[in-house]
Amino acid sequence: MKYLHTMVRVNNIGRIIRLLLQKLGLKEVRR
Repeated sequence: MKYLHTMVRVNNIGRIIRLLLQKLGLKEVRR
């Protein structure tokens, strides 16, 4: 399965980005 697009609205973007990148192993491709 491949995700093409995911959008999440958050208050503390830096904290959430770190969580997704470090804990879940996701990759940021564009901001």
